[in-house]
Order: sequence, then structure tokens, then C-alpha cells
Amino acid sequence: MQSMIDGLASVHVTGIELNLMDIEFDSHNHIFVEQNLNQFDYVIIPSPTVIDYLRDVIKLAQKPTFITVGPASATKLSKLTDKEVIYPTLGAGGAALFNEKLLNLDLQNKMVLVIKGEGGSEQLFLNMAGHSIKWTAIDIYKRIKHPIDSDEFKKMLLIDGVKGIIITSSSLVEWLFEQAKISNCLELLKNCLFLTMHSRIEKKLIEFGAFKVLLSERTDRKSIIELIKGLE
Repeated sequence: MQSMIDGLASVHVTGIELNLMDIEFDSHNHIFVEQNLNQFDYVIIPSPTVIDYLRDVIKLAQKPTFITVGPASATKLSKLTDKEVIYPTLGAGGAALFNEKLLNLDLQNKMVLVIKGEGGSEQLFLNMAGHSIKWTAIDIYKRIKHPIDSDEFKKMLLIDGVKGIIITSSSLVEWLFEQAKISNCLELLKNCLFLTMHSRIEKKLIEFGAFKVLLSERTDRKSIIELIKGLE
């Protein structure tokens, strides 16, 4: 978050952090991954948070081929391993990964590990089960949700000069709109301008009723900042 705020400051835009969730990592499962990663043929990582947390373990991996859900995460992984990284190029997210890549891989009799956050990747698992793909899943972190003070929430949405809301996770979209409903400012939130870097988050925002959503050209922080500069 701080890197995004610093990037905005570099183009003379003030970023205000709204802390909706914290991440709590599981040290026991970290040890499992560290000790067993090289037992697997393929390792699917749907979350950039996992890559950041396990970067030292990934650097030492010898056996597995890494699979992820989009170009941003693939770029992160490619900096940590010399092995090929498999990811969808025609879309991003679990559905794109499954349809474009996993369906074309021979995963029968292969050891597949999915490293994720608690509660994620449900649709990916449904698709994999439907095609008799077997896997081991491990949760490396969980999200700790923070309720938002109703008065502060409304005040933030009404700040004069706010250009928009940058949102980087589908789970954040769900929690933000849930909190807006509790705070009786759902319609106010729906009329805000949202900016995101992932098409799946764009779809989630539209699904929750957002009227104005801008999608950056690339899935990186710099592209979001360029998008905001274009609003001036």
C-alpha cells in the first residue's frame, strides 16, 4: 500500500489509505511448503501475496513448474526462478488459467500443489475437480477484516477533490460494499470512480453495482498511476 501512495505522490496526487484488511501468515504451513515444495511437479500460486511471502523458498525450488493466474504474478515469479512460468495470456484469473492452460496440460498422475490464501480459488477447484485433476491445497495466509466507522466512511467518500478509489482485490470489493451497506452509503459508493488493474476485479465491481470503473492497460502499479494522471 505504501508503495502505491509513494507512487501517487511522485505525480503530485495524495493517496489516503483505507485499511480494510490485514494479512496474517501461517508459519506452520510455511514450514510445510519449505520442506515439501520439491515433491511436487506443478505449483499453482493464484495470489501475488503468496509469491512475496515465499520468495526465498521459491528461489530454492528445483523440481516444480510454477503456474499462476496472470502476467503480473508471472513477472514476480520469473524474477525468482529460471524455470518456465505458466500463465494465461488471453485473460487473467482462475477461470482464464484453467481454460487456457490447465486444460492443455497433462496433469494425470502428477503431484499438484496449490498455495493460496484462506477461502480463495473456489471456482478453480470446481473446474479442476470436474476434470478429475487431483491436487493438494495449503493456505499460507488469512485475511483479517476491519469494520469501517460509518461516519468516517461517509466523510471519506465526500472529500472534495477525490479522484477515485483504487482497489486491488476482489475480496476487498466484497467487504467494501458490505461495509457501505451497513453504513447506509451504498449508493454514494456506487457513484464513485473505481480504478483497478485486473479485469476480474472490474467485473466484480460492476457486479456489485459500481457505475464507473476504469481498467489500467497493464497489471502493475505504474499503469494505475498513469491512469490517474490521465484524469487530470
